[in-house]
Amino acid sequence: MISRLTICFYVSLVSSLVAQVSFNGITEPASDAELSFPVSGVLAELPFREGQFVQKGDIVGRLGNTKEELEVSRRQLILDNAKVDLKRTQQLYEKTGSISKEELDEKRATVKVAETELAIAKEDVNRRLLVAPFEGLIANLYGRDKGEGVELLTPVVRLVDASTCVFVCNLPATAVKDVKPEAKVEIKIGEATVSGFVSFISPVIEPSSGLLQVKARFENPERLIVPGAAGQLTFLQ
Repeated sequence: MISRLTICFYVSLVSSLVAQVSFNGITEPASDAELSFPVSGVLAELPFREGQFVQKGDIVGRLGNTKEELEVSRRQLILDNAKVDLKRTQQLYEKTGSISKEELDEKRATVKVAETELAIAKEDVNRRLLVAPFEGLIANLYGRDKGEGVELLTPVVRLVDASTCVFVCNLPATAVKDVKPEAKVEIKIGEATVSGFVSFISPVIEPSSGLLQVKARFENPERLIVPGAAGQLTFLQ
């Protein structure tokens, strides 16, 4: 009969062995996005080159939008006129009573409709702008240039932020059964060694390989470690 002490010793031994073994894996950027337009059109601007750094909110691409901009101007004029008309009607209603409450409410509704139509027109303009959702480097422009036609949801810009990276490896289930999320790890990539923590342990074993995917997150503020680089991960006790 196996004693409780023996079981504790065995678990401790397995954990110790896991902590001493290094597992191979690949580095990935924590943020990696292929940006596309939700509408089709002709590329009017690609202000950044591949390899350039952009801030969150920067416009990294624009489709031709002359028609949409003119519609915004038209809707703005309609709204401005509707507001002037409402102001005059409000003054007549308050000072002379020659305007009914129903007429005043109708003018107010006209302003609300004009405001909504202007917002829709502005959204049509915004849908033709490609905005960086996070800071990072332009990794790929897919060979595109100004004047080219672009279909909706076709990748135009690949944006990568490698200031935070994820080390991905596939391990035997027995190797990670005692590993918890947030567990500390050490990752060696080339000559560099960095510290990180377990950010994800797959709840499903891959049937074909019998392995579990594990991800460890680490900071790379100077971007010295290039995503795609192979390395080794070691669990720390």
